[in-house]
Amino acid sequence: MAAIQTPKFNYMNAGQAIAQGNQNALAQMQMQQMPEQLQMRRDQNQFRKDQNQNTLASGRMSAMLKGLDYMSKSARMVNDQSTYEKWGSDLVDKGLMKPGMLNPAYSPEYMSQVMGTVNNKIKESFGPMGPIPGSPGLVGQRENTSGKYSNITKVKASPKPGDIDPLAPWAKVSDPKEIDKAKIRFGSSADKQVEKMFKEAEQGQLMNSRLDRFVQLNETNRTGAEYNIPLVGAAIGGARGLGDSEFQEMESITSALTPQMRQGLPGAASERDVQMFRRATVSVGKNYEANKNISNGLKAANQNKIDRANFYAGYRDSRGHLRGAEKEWKEYLKANPIFDLEKDDYSLNGNRKTYEQWKEQKENPQQAEPQQNTPSGVTSFDPITGKFSDE
Repeated sequence: MAAIQTPKFNYMNAGQAIAQGNQNALAQMQMQQMPEQLQMRRDQNQFRKDQNQNTLASGRMSAMLKGLDYMSKSARMVNDQSTYEKWGSDLVDKGLMKPGMLNPAYSPEYMSQVMGTVNNKIKESFGPMGPIPGSPGLVGQRENTSGKYSNITKVKASPKPGDIDPLAPWAKVSDPKEIDKAKIRFGSSADKQVEKMFKEAEQGQLMNSRLDRFVQLNETNRTGAEYNIPLVGAAIGGARGLGDSEFQEMESITSALTPQMRQGLPGAASERDVQMFRRATVSVGKNYEANKNISNGLKAANQNKIDRANFYAGYRDSRGHLRGAEKEWKEYLKANPIFDLEKDDYSLNGNRKTYEQWKEQKENPQQAEPQQNTPSGVTSFDPITGKFSDE
């Protein structure tokens, strides 16, 4: 963003406006004599929307904000003796102040008389602030002598009920400045959460490569329930592993995947799926078909991670926050479990839908059911008996 130049402020005219005690006159003077300052404020507001809290706290922005604050204060007070005398003499010449009221000592009594005199003159010349006929978006102060309007300001239209996101953290906030602050704060928090999800999705792809490697090795290396038999299985597996590098690699893959299975893949599967994943993973103690079936289930969970990250990112982009996102995502997971709900084994759910399919059907229930996205001929594995059977 280009550096914002601070315009020169006419302190003489500002002093006159303050002496008159008319805040609207001051606003009019600023509108007429300081378009650069107003543009600077608009640029500042845009800058606030485009930058996060850290950028706003930078030295350049802090200096600019302090400068704006100083200019605002300077427009409300005059603390220089020569300036006081100049605008005081001008008021005397215009008949707004009696000569005896010009007191260099800044007497509160005299200043009170100045304010009273000027306010009476203003009341005689201007009518009250109110809507301008034919322009409902504007209010102004009508000048009685000419019928013209001065001090015109834009009235911000109230947002329609449909334009307000009821889930937004700032839904009940009325102050525009506080709304902007809330959008920055919650938007930044949402960005961090989405970034974390994409990192988890990347880790899921690493798991997929390990699963594919295990299944590839399992195609040419016999595995089965005999390796789960206490002592005997350990003896057989240990003896085989001494000279079988592929068998050792399969066991190492299982060791690497086991900690993740104990965590249950939170956020990537339904509660029931989580329990299923905690009970077992691919291993030499299961036959090839069972390992392949479990591998497909885990890969489906990892695809959920990608879908979840994309869903949350889109939710944040459209709403500016993530309130309500978790509820909707859990609703999808519950409606589309990875494993068959009717069986207590590792049979895959043949009717499972992607998030996009589920969302489309939810929004358009009259449309035909999407085709099943799981291949036919799905097999099941009983983790208790270690047996595999065709559907």
